[in-house]
Amino acid sequence: MDMERIANLDQLAALRQSVVQGPNGKSWRAIDVSVYGGLTLRVLPDRGFDISHASWQGIPLVWIGPTGEGPALSVLNGQDWEAAFSGGLLATCGLANVGEASEGHAQHGRINHMPAQDIVFDRTVVDGKIEVQLSATVIERTLDDGLFRMERCYRFLSGSPAMAVVDTVTNLSTSRKPAPLL
Repeated sequence: MDMERIANLDQLAALRQSVVQGPNGKSWRAIDVSVYGGLTLRVLPDRGFDISHASWQGIPLVWIGPTGEGPALSVLNGQDWEAAFSGGLLATCGLANVGEASEGHAQHGRINHMPAQDIVFDRTVVDGKIEVQLSATVIERTLDDGLFRMERCYRFLSGSPAMAVVDTVTNLSTSRKPAPLL
């Protein structure tokens, strides 16, 4: 493709931010990304920067649970994670706990219900293709004085059904803490 004839890269790699209003009156942020000849997906900044929907050439790539897409829970206890699990392409579990509720931590931890910040969308032309990067930071404070930062970056290339997910987790607390990530 002759990239010099493209006046605006939104034509081939678009990002649309919106606020979704749920049937219960609660709302959440969404970022819809569409890459020419590649993936179309929805990232949820208020749900740990996870991916709720994804498709390639109109073919759905996700399982959607009975609850469907929804807002983050402000409080997570016990098995609340299951009740709010909507499926999707990527649902992060951790950073204080992965698995059953234990040691005062809710099932699968809280990271999936934490808001993202410092969201950056970048596009560059590489060898006639558009490389798209979408990144953000999610902070999780745990019940045992743990403090973690997860930096997540998604990378896409136009004309490709593939994507890369790069997560970097940093312990910001003053003591050593395990940080399971699933």
